Amino acid sequence: LSNRVTITNAILVQSPNGPSFTSIVGGGTNLSSTSVRCVYLSAGGQLSGFALTNGNAGSLGTTASQYGGGVFVEGGATLSNCLITGCGSFVGGAGVCLQSNGWVRNCVIASNRSSTGGGGVLMINVNAGGVEASVIRGNTAGGVYVNGAGLLSGCLVVSNFSTGVGSGYYCVNG
Repeated sequence: LSNRVTITNAILVQSPNGPSFTSIVGGGTNLSSTSVRCVYLSAGGQLSGFALTNGNAGSLGTTASQYGGGVFVEGGATLSNCLITGCGSFVGGAGVCLQSNGWVRNCVIASNRSSTGGGGVLMINVNAGGVEASVIRGNTAGGVYVNGAGLLSGCLVVSNFSTGVGSGYYCVNG
């Protein structure tokens, strides 16, 4: 799995004009080795004001490569003021995967698709962080899936769909 943008330092990458004008486009399909995630964000890095579209996390490789077609956030990183849409994943967190610690703030996470585990957001043992003041809507495989811990605060979670568990919100092992 490759990433269009990889941020592994404590820097801020910010769009000057917001998500209506600045996009990061992934590629491939969510069932292949040609999958391209939009953004990998860690180590205190920050990304703000982008549209993340058509990102995909595939079925091959490490567990981390199967989650977060739009963005994979860990290591105290923060995603803010972004639109995440039209992304896919094989396992979960098609739009956003938060692992260990990190933040998603003031984002719209819409129309993403996964086979299981949160088409919008997947949180895996997020002991310091979560999703705040965001809209999570129209995702397939559920809106928010929490495995372990994860904060969801001040969010609108609406019109998500799942044939399994938790169309809106589902928490396991927490």
